[in-house]
Amino acid sequence: MNDARARGAVAVAGGKPLDRRGYFFAPTILTGLSDGTRIVDEEQFGPVLPVVSYRDLDDAIDRANTSNYGLTASVWSPDLERTSSVAARLDYGQVSLNAHGGAVRPTFPSVATSGRPRRRERPVGTARLHRPASPRPAR
Repeated sequence: MNDARARGAVAVAGGKPLDRRGYFFAPTILTGLSDGTRIVDEEQFGPVLPVVSYRDLDDAIDRANTSNYGLTASVWSPDLERTSSVAARLDYGQVSLNAHGGAVRPTFPSVATSGRPRRRERPVGTARLHRPASPRPAR
């Protein structure tokens, strides 16, 4: 959070630790960010959502696929056909639709420097849909 704020991020929700014992942080939404900020470029395991603008869908997919990490990704839209199409273009161990990370297990394959990288013979991942369909076959 300190790095993000120093680089111009604005917390439009949350943005501070909760007033209780332990290491609890309020769910946070950050705006005003771009690539090159740690909260955008690195894996984060806290309730922080960086909002980053993009030119078009191809730009968003290209930027997502250049990440050094690849454990999970999610695509959000009421148009399930479009989310499936976008999910198929993302190079991540798991791509969820309208959900995030619900099926991650310690043995789940990943790509790049996330989790436990494995050589991928074919696209892997799961899609959590409200109807039986999957854009990528599960292993």
